[in-house]
Amino acid sequence: MAKFGAWTNGFLQVNGTNLSDHCEQFDIDQSVEALEFHAHGDIAKIKTPGLKDITVTARFYTDLAASKCMQILRPLYDNRTNHALLMKPASGTSTATNPQWSGNFFISKFKPITGKHGETVMTEVTFSPTSDLTYAEA
Repeated sequence: MAKFGAWTNGFLQVNGTNLSDHCEQFDIDQSVEALEFHAHGDIAKIKTPGLKDITVTARFYTDLAASKCMQILRPLYDNRTNHALLMKPASGTSTATNPQWSGNFFISKFKPITGKHGETVMTEVTFSPTSDLTYAEA
């Protein structure tokens, strides 16, 4: 498998709109809860897998124009709308070397404007799942 090197062409689609051109960073965070599963007679703490926990975070350059990030994201947050999220390492067709992750999400945390004096104004969003995350290579 090829190494990525500098990540310059990530793809993030929110509710059918490609917001990649305004996205500075996005992260897919996946974990599985480790449940205690030991009993009398065991000599070690045995664990078993519990539920998956999936969170997607993204940082966008704030843009208030029509069809740009704020106009897409704010109504999804305000209305607590379930929506599709699609992410890929690079734009283009999904393949074994450019897989995609997709699922249904809602915005659980929304910072419409954040940044320090003299820095670029950003919008930070946390997406929480309403479905399992699907991984596909084609």
